[in-house]
Amino acid sequence: MRQEVNLRTYQQMKLDLAEVLLSACRVTGDRDEDLIALEREGLSRLAGDHFTVVVVSRDGSGGTACANALIGRGWLPSDSPQLGSVPLRVRHGTRERVRVEYLEDGHFGDARLSDLAALVTEDGNPANVKRLRAVEVRLPGEGLRRGLCLVVERAGPRERVVSGGDALVVVTRREEALSDNGLNYFEEVSEGFAGLFVAMNGDATGHGDGTAWRDEVETRLRAMERPPVRMAFPVALRRGLACLEAGDARGFRESGIPQLEGALASFLTQRGAEALLIATRECLQSVLARRPEAERNEYLRRLEAIEEAHRNPDPQEPLSALESTAEDMPPRNAGACAICVEVKEQGFRFLSRYQFELASNRDAREEHARAGGFCPRHTWQYERIASQRGVSSAYPVMLATAARRLRELARQGDGSPASSGPLLSARCPACAVQQETEERAIEAILMRALPSGEGLRGALPWVCLPHMERILLHPKAVSVRRLLLELVAVRLDRVAEAMRCCLLKDEGARRDLVSEEEREAAVRALGLVAGHEGTVCSREEPAVPARAPLEPSL
Repeated sequence: MRQEVNLRTYQQMKLDLAEVLLSACRVTGDRDEDLIALEREGLSRLAGDHFTVVVVSRDGSGGTACANALIGRGWLPSDSPQLGSVPLRVRHGTRERVRVEYLEDGHFGDARLSDLAALVTEDGNPANVKRLRAVEVRLPGEGLRRGLCLVVERAGPRERVVSGGDALVVVTRREEALSDNGLNYFEEVSEGFAGLFVAMNGDATGHGDGTAWRDEVETRLRAMERPPVRMAFPVALRRGLACLEAGDARGFRESGIPQLEGALASFLTQRGAEALLIATRECLQSVLARRPEAERNEYLRRLEAIEEAHRNPDPQEPLSALESTAEDMPPRNAGACAICVEVKEQGFRFLSRYQFELASNRDAREEHARAGGFCPRHTWQYERIASQRGVSSAYPVMLATAARRLRELARQGDGSPASSGPLLSARCPACAVQQETEERAIEAILMRALPSGEGLRGALPWVCLPHMERILLHPKAVSVRRLLLELVAVRLDRVAEAMRCCLLKDEGARRDLVSEEEREAAVRALGLVAGHEGTVCSREEPAVPARAPLEPSL
């Protein structure tokens, strides 16, 4: 969707600006308190930057449907005919969360997403009998993650919009948009906004040819003195959202929603980029005021390159379908890789049973010794599970077996095991369990992914790169290999972006804005690259060559 394309480019520009500013701050050496405050102010501005879009309707109908369309998923209640008088604020959150602010004493409470209609609609909360000041919803939408915030209100004739913002979206019926009352209404509610976007919803009246409607409404909008930007779009909100959720790309395009959100995102990002570039340039010049001119010019050239890249984004990097919809992040305790989690759980179950057998069954101890015991990694996992008494019961047989092997080698002459095989056998039973678990998990993932086709995103769990390599090499993965590669690339970009956002907010002293996803991104990145520390993929490793002795220093 065009909205996410613009927001993604804008987010990249913002992080690149922060990187230049951070780099400049680190080369300035000793800094006084005024310079430190200036740096912190510049980084804080970048960290806290976001767009607020206020969505209103005259009678309260259509506002949440429009917000759902902009978010890209039907999280908010849209079946109720009227939104109540309580403003509904929507922001990004790694998990779904509803926060309620009360009028009386300003205290807050939590609610479920399923209870939202009872809080913000006229049916559930008539005349605000529950005495609420506002309701805030945190959702994991892609546009929200990149800085889009929505406020949904009801604003009748001669009523001012309570919330301020960067742009105003007015949802109205098409016939109302052409009336004199409609034009007066647009002027009243848009006061204080830089952009007005009229969404002429045709869900109730049929779709028809919206071009004539749009031209006529925009002609009337041009007669208004404010705001500076005034645009109209014929849309079918509920139909478009249904097409989006069903994967009907053509139906979604025909709903008019992509045109609305594309124009809205272009307006927001162009306006926001100009302000950020000016502010960052001023901050950078102040930070580098005491540095040599050549160094200042080098940083200004980097700033100009970022500005040029934002104005002329690479056309070869369109937003893929996999990137245009929201995806929930798995909780941290589930790990970064579903296969690693399964290996860890199955490995723990096996070792728990096996250590008991070793402690209580002599035949099991002898078989374990003949097989050569565990590999080094699983030996120490076994040690963490077994008791000292259990190890003392199990491993005398192992050591006695190893001792006999050493005496046999000694009797052979030079005692070198190189010509006679390893000192211990390498048939680790825990490694065998791990390999079987991995093979089953890979088969299960491919069984879900193969019928899914373009819907692969929802079918494939998060998987580390070592295990993804094994999935890609599987014969059944041939038909979905390209989509697998694209999906993993999108996820890696997302985690990298989250780490950069976390660093910016930390350096800008805006830790209050760090989301759960951003806070966990560093650990998740290591897990994606290397897998879980206790479940290294079972594969043959090349022999590590012996290191050459270090040359003596002179």
